[in-house]
Amino acid sequence: MLSRTRLTKYSSSQLRQWVSRSVFSVAAILLAAAPVLSAADLPPIDWSGNVGYTYRSLTTGDDKTISNQYLGTLAGNTYIWRPWFAQVGARLTSTLDNTEYGGGGDTESKIATGELNLNLLPQSATPFTMMYLATDSRVDTTAAAPSNSLNSLVKIGQDFKTQRLGLTQAYITQTGHRYRAKLDFSEWDSSISGVVEDQSMGFEADLRRPQQRLIAELTTQSTERVRTGEERDSLIIEADHFYFPRKSLRVDTLTNIVQTDDSFKVASTNGSRETDQIQISSFAFWRPQDRPLTITGGVRLFNLAASGLNVYTGTPKTTETTSLSGTLGGFYQLTKGWRLDARGDVALLDSDGGSSTVTNLRTGALYQSDVHDLSGYTYQWFANAFAATQSSDIENRQTFGGTLSHDLGRFWVPSDFSTIRGSVGQSFSPNIQSGNSATEYRLDHTMTTSWNHLRWGGSSLMQAILQDSRNFGDQDDEQQFLNLQLSRTQPLSRLMSLMGNLTWQTVNQDFGSLGTSETETLVARLTFQHSRVAGIPRLRYLSDLSHSEAANDIGLDRFEWENRLDYNIGLVSTRLSWRMFDQGGEQTDLIYFQVTRSF
Repeated sequence: MLSRTRLTKYSSSQLRQWVSRSVFSVAAILLAAAPVLSAADLPPIDWSGNVGYTYRSLTTGDDKTISNQYLGTLAGNTYIWRPWFAQVGARLTSTLDNTEYGGGGDTESKIATGELNLNLLPQSATPFTMMYLATDSRVDTTAAAPSNSLNSLVKIGQDFKTQRLGLTQAYITQTGHRYRAKLDFSEWDSSISGVVEDQSMGFEADLRRPQQRLIAELTTQSTERVRTGEERDSLIIEADHFYFPRKSLRVDTLTNIVQTDDSFKVASTNGSRETDQIQISSFAFWRPQDRPLTITGGVRLFNLAASGLNVYTGTPKTTETTSLSGTLGGFYQLTKGWRLDARGDVALLDSDGGSSTVTNLRTGALYQSDVHDLSGYTYQWFANAFAATQSSDIENRQTFGGTLSHDLGRFWVPSDFSTIRGSVGQSFSPNIQSGNSATEYRLDHTMTTSWNHLRWGGSSLMQAILQDSRNFGDQDDEQQFLNLQLSRTQPLSRLMSLMGNLTWQTVNQDFGSLGTSETETLVARLTFQHSRVAGIPRLRYLSDLSHSEAANDIGLDRFEWENRLDYNIGLVSTRLSWRMFDQGGEQTDLIYFQVTRSF
């Protein structure tokens, strides 16, 4: 176990002090710069924002919910003295939502969010950033909403307040090295989970050399749930080193250390738990461009240690697991069509339950033929074979397998407007294993054909895919798959278009003694678009109709139809839509209206 280091915790009052001090520090900077500012013109402020209104009506059977939402956002960006000295940005967002339930009752929710950003010396070698974010959400219930309401657009009881302060100081050297220190405070106050406080500190370093790079990060974090008394302290150390002395060689070394302390102060679960996790890995890649051999190898060390107190017996409990693994493999391009490969893995595992060693060795070969022209048809065949062995303290297993496959294809151009593609393929894959493991021989057949037609300003596609797969040996099974697709995209005019798609698919599976299954689906979709309704520019209409039938007896048919109008003029955006869902005979209607004015 690593030595433990408890993190310093700050209360919510201390967090507010941090915020106040940070704001006062900014004010002090402004006061110090007042003589300079008074002698110069005030900098301009770039204002932006939007106001909007949204109406929603959701109906399912006799259950109906209506929501009226008002949204406003105001943002401003400016600089202090000069743009290179300090840049300031602020944003305020307010949302008011009123939801009425058909069965009685309504809720009113208010959400206010404020954000402040300050960048000091943003273009210098020592930029400083401060970010403060606060959110306040309140849900007022004038009458209890129906507990069985399926269409609740606002969930009662989700009151919360959040605030976050983030400080970052960076330093960039003339040689390109980068250093950064971070300080972050967050507080979440919820009516459901109570107060959650989170504080973190971190330091990052990015060192760049001509042939190597080191990225290191140290982070300490403390999280506390005040209501339940749960606390977690974390220490995270990460270091990534990349070494590339030449184009053909690269070595990546990664280190990760995680240390956590958990404590529980609830009466029924008083106790603590400490966890240490260490992971170190290093991998090398040798890939010369002018040689047929490529080699990859690496090692990995992992250790996990945990200790804690049994809350029922009061006795301490400690566990530890360590694993060490290594791998080495390579490829050799013998000729244009022949490639050889070999790989070896060793893993050592040591835990409280004992230790074990697992070794894997594999070698194989792959051949891919050239593409042959046979009277207008294209023909190609593939072959690969491998032999593998696995040895452990429990058993030794050998596996022999491979694949032999070939494909025949053809491309036709029957006219100036259409093309046809077709292909058939067959593959045989044996897999033989020693011992009590299953041995199988797999035979696959595939046929694909498609027809493309370009005429009358649009395009059509017809496609069929048929697959048959059979497995022989210790476990017999088979599967048939058929997919038929028809689609058409047709412009009706310069402003209107119609798109349709129809897909039918069936899958039959036979697993022998485990039974059979048959799944059939049908999906249809039709979409109409008009980019200038009634001759009004920027008034767009969309109608999207889709239908899917049940895949099996326990599935549900689904029908969906959406009609939408969008209108943009200047800085005003408007949307009106009606969307209907019908699933398994139960219909749901959603009426949506939104208007937004940006500035």
